[in-house]
Amino acid sequence: MENIKKNIREGEPSLELVEMTIPFVIGKNSNGEDKYIDLAAISLLMVSYSKDNQLTEVVGRLLQLNCDRNQMNYIIATSKIVQQNLHINNDVVFLKDDPEKSTVKSRLHLLKRVQREIKKRENVADKQELPHQFLIIDDVWDLVTAKPKSVGLSLMNILLDGVAIGVHTILASGLSYRNLLQQLVQINPSLTTELERRFGKPIPKQMNVLGTELIYTPDDLIFLKEEGEMEMKRFFK
Repeated sequence: MENIKKNIREGEPSLELVEMTIPFVIGKNSNGEDKYIDLAAISLLMVSYSKDNQLTEVVGRLLQLNCDRNQMNYIIATSKIVQQNLHINNDVVFLKDDPEKSTVKSRLHLLKRVQREIKKRENVADKQELPHQFLIIDDVWDLVTAKPKSVGLSLMNILLDGVAIGVHTILASGLSYRNLLQQLVQINPSLTTELERRFGKPIPKQMNVLGTELIYTPDDLIFLKEEGEMEMKRFFK
């Protein structure tokens, strides 16, 4: 609960915040009140942005949040997005624009490391005690068409298997996620089996079925569509 109080500028935490494990402020409502989402309850957060500084701010706050909690992050991004936050907490990092400064050889090596972490966590008896970790990926469309095809397969397995054991994926892109899932399945037909295992038939076609969507517009309006919700809610920076 100490981290909850750090996120509140003044006054006592609301009941809603007390119930949150990892409260993350995304913007303000029409009354000027902070709007929080609980990252611990979100297995997949999709961030669409129109300006680099929007994503840089989000990633910076995510990294600082886990640094305060002394947890590791896995990051695939550019040095511009990571900026001064690089290796802030012994994170596992692949820099797309500067691979030599990365802590792993490739994106696939990083994703395989996350998969090994997931397998290790699946054998833990009390999964409630597992620390939460973030996998942050910028420009995820790069991974959809990446070779070998095992890159896309690893990503989808992480999305499906990380949900119950505290591995949360944050996908960022300047493009819409609408047909990302269709593209992944088209390139990797074996993903159909994985999707049927979780959802049955028919399998979902759009990525937003799998998680929460956060959209930053050019004029800094913020739209939130939570998993299972039909409509997007509007907030302000």
